Amino acid sequence: MSSLLLSLVKNFLIMSIQGVRYQVDPTYGCALCIIDDFSLEMEQILRTELTKVCHGHAKANSTRVAYSYKRTLQELIKRYENKTEKTKVGMIGELLCHLMLFRLNGELSSVSPMFNMEEASIKKGFDLLVSHKTNNDLWITEVKSGALGKVDKDQKIRTLIDKARDDLVERIGAENSTIWHTAINNVTIALENSRPEKAVLVDLLEDFLDEAEDGTNDPSVMSVILVPILFESTANEANFEIIKERNKKILEDKIFSNCIIFAIQKSTVTKVEAFLYNEAK
Repeated sequence: MSSLLLSLVKNFLIMSIQGVRYQVDPTYGCALCIIDDFSLEMEQILRTELTKVCHGHAKANSTRVAYSYKRTLQELIKRYENKTEKTKVGMIGELLCHLMLFRLNGELSSVSPMFNMEEASIKKGFDLLVSHKTNNDLWITEVKSGALGKVDKDQKIRTLIDKARDDLVERIGAENSTIWHTAINNVTIALENSRPEKAVLVDLLEDFLDEAEDGTNDPSVMSVILVPILFESTANEANFEIIKERNKKILEDKIFSNCIIFAIQKSTVTKVEAFLYNEAK
């Protein structure tokens, strides 16, 4: 394990939240967040964080009506309501990732908004860009959500992890500059100019952009967070040993320089969806 990953996982911070349980293994850097109940405390966390999640830190601090909680909710519903069920599951999964990930480690901070700024559509590029507050390291984050369906829970969680891993390997290594332009725009939008890490992160992403132009980006030097989100009754709890085994294998194979797996399990999207619609009225 690299010194960067070791220092990060030593600071896993489990904030007690009503209706939420965690399993954590700092040895290889993975955690399982089980949401037994979308509780009143969870609802309040969503109210507090939604504008920052959707628009980024900079706009969340604005007094403009467009970035108010109510308008942000309405915009989220507009982007959500006409999507396919698969896309809706993905959007709720990504929202839960934004809400829960930073309660695992207080040193991590989002540096990209959830909203796609170019059009009222689903997010393009990387799902989430995360920065370490102390050393400004960049963690590229990929979220994969799905219901159990007809497979068993062990097979499903493996599939979600493997899809997240493979998608990042493909996109990081591709001769495709667009995804890095999008990442640079996201950081530029999300952070205030006064934030000292902004210039550092943009400069790093521009290095990756240069490498993408000639196809030399290497996933094995990247730090990543893989977020498999399983929508299945929490009585049928995901096997944490499977998650640990997958993370151990990724690190041993040196697919990425650093890798954290942060798995989330919740029964359905229904209660979150109902809350959003009720709040938006």
